[in-house]
Amino acid sequence: FTRLEIAEENPDKIVFFFPRRKVESDIKMCNMLSRCLVFGVLCCVPWIHLSQAQHCNVQVSPVSNNGKVKTCLHSSQDSPENTKKPHPDMSRLFSTDLLTSIIPHIEDRTCRSQLSQVVQDLNEMKLWAFQMFDSMGRLSSSVLSGNSHQLGDFDQCLSIQHPFIRPQYCLGLVDVDVAQEAPPDVKLVVERIRGNNFIQSHRSDPSQFIPTYTTLKWGLCIPDSCSPFDLSKSFDTFFNLTLPAYVTVQTSVDPRLCHQGGLQQKDWPLSTYLAILLFGGLVMISLVSTYCDQNKVPINKLSKSRSIQVLCSVKRNWAQFLIFKKEDIGCIHGLKTVATLLLFFAHNVIPLGSIPFINRTQLTDITFAPISSIFRSSIVYTDTFLLLSGLLSSYYLQTTSSILGRIGNRLVRMIPAHLAVILFTATILPYLSSGPLWSYIVETNGQLCARGWWKNLFFIHNFYPFEEMCAPHTHHLALDVQLFLLTIPLVLGLKSHPGFTSVILLGLNLGSALMRYCAMKEHQLSLVIYTGASLQDLYKSADLSYIRPLHRASPYLSGVWLGFILYKIKFHPVKLSKTTLYTGWSMATICLSYCLMANYNVGAIDYKYDVTQAAHYAALCPLLTSAALSWVILVCSTGYGGFVNSFLSCKGMCLLSKMSFSIYLVQFCVFF
Repeated sequence: FTRLEIAEENPDKIVFFFPRRKVESDIKMCNMLSRCLVFGVLCCVPWIHLSQAQHCNVQVSPVSNNGKVKTCLHSSQDSPENTKKPHPDMSRLFSTDLLTSIIPHIEDRTCRSQLSQVVQDLNEMKLWAFQMFDSMGRLSSSVLSGNSHQLGDFDQCLSIQHPFIRPQYCLGLVDVDVAQEAPPDVKLVVERIRGNNFIQSHRSDPSQFIPTYTTLKWGLCIPDSCSPFDLSKSFDTFFNLTLPAYVTVQTSVDPRLCHQGGLQQKDWPLSTYLAILLFGGLVMISLVSTYCDQNKVPINKLSKSRSIQVLCSVKRNWAQFLIFKKEDIGCIHGLKTVATLLLFFAHNVIPLGSIPFINRTQLTDITFAPISSIFRSSIVYTDTFLLLSGLLSSYYLQTTSSILGRIGNRLVRMIPAHLAVILFTATILPYLSSGPLWSYIVETNGQLCARGWWKNLFFIHNFYPFEEMCAPHTHHLALDVQLFLLTIPLVLGLKSHPGFTSVILLGLNLGSALMRYCAMKEHQLSLVIYTGASLQDLYKSADLSYIRPLHRASPYLSGVWLGFILYKIKFHPVKLSKTTLYTGWSMATICLSYCLMANYNVGAIDYKYDVTQAAHYAALCPLLTSAALSWVILVCSTGYGGFVNSFLSCKGMCLLSKMSFSIYLVQFCVFF
């Protein structure tokens, strides 16, 4: 500047005087330097971003102070789901930031836009957005106790109202796995999240019967523009970016498990109306028959037309139900009742393993306690049914000359009740309710029954894979009918050539045991649930042995032989010494104790599968169960049963025994 003066009008103001040409040249120089600086910055910034292979998005979040969250993702050149965060943020799993976190991973523009609208309206506390967010499953407390099934709110989700965004509820299936090299604490955390690995399952396993215990269920309430594929991929990416590198999460969302269209009653198909009409007709026939039954004349003394009229009378059938006849083999009622009740409690674990509750790890601990071996050894109780069935078939076939009559009598007693359960399961039960697990379990089984009811009608459904079977617990009826038909020649052989036929029975019994042993040994299977058993192993055990008539023939063959012995003893009573009784009861106790408690240790947390133990148990248990129960029936039938016979033959046992078949058939309709 050329000179400096103090302004007269303002003494605090200093005035600089510059030459005109000098100022213009300096301004031009500054402009040029500024342009170079800006150009350099613009060139360097993209190079820095490309070298880091990242880009950042600013999104609205309901949990931040200023309403925005800056989210940095890997470049689209790399697959996000295949790259782990260097510093995983576990807190995101427990925060309300879950919905915001998955938006960047959604590929569909409409879905991404509508989810962003949800988050934006959620910040403004709009009801519909809050309902959608509130209906989504989120991790809560007690995760380490197995509280990892988060189903959200199914009803609230489907009742959301919005002008252009329609809600849908999807059930996500999540598998959590941990690498072998992971620290012990991480392995323990994952194990507890999975409910202590009661039954190890995969998200693709069948769900209609045995519970997919370690597969987590996650309820998702999102706009219906979001496809199951997008949801599955985005959650995979989110979880694997959030969790440590040695924890892997795989998610699948089946379109069949997505529900849309609000809480509207499902349209019933014609088959459902016909089934309701059929059951309603049976009820009306029963009421009319009861009304026509006005006298107490025994049905065998009524005319044919009159007996048909009162055939379905509730009053007459109830009176018949309460009649207790003195029978030759009364103890079988008690054995059947005990087996039914224990099997009922054992089967009750199946629905418990399918539903969410806060302490699933305790269920695993209780189920794998040593004393619970009594319930896990459920093959003992189904073998009891087969033994009693073979005994009664053989015993009564000895007294009749009409083989076809006995076959017809058995089928008439089994087919109507069996078909009623199948019809109800296929056409009515799936439409009685709805929910996240209803379609996952009940509707899936209903679809199997709608497609394969004819297999159950002809009692051949056990020839198909267990996971494709309608009402899988009814495989026992197929076994019973098949073994009944196969053993008719043996029963006739016992009448004409008892010695030779007995040798054949013994050989077939041992052959069946050998088949079970080889199946377990060759395929590394077990007939008892043990620590670390997978769902696929259980289905494979059922397909290769548990539902096969030749593998399950041992108790039935033993029952056939026992029925023949009891029929002979009826005309030639035997006397048993005290030594024989003591020895027999001791051996029976040892045999039953082995069958019930031999697997007490397979539920230990550190148990390692032992194929030899599993094969020996599969081969010996049916033989020992048959021997022990045959002794009990023999001594009770010959007057040496004492208080055991009194207990097994009491009226209460006889009453429950008459209901055992119905209880066995309808138990899963009641469970679910």
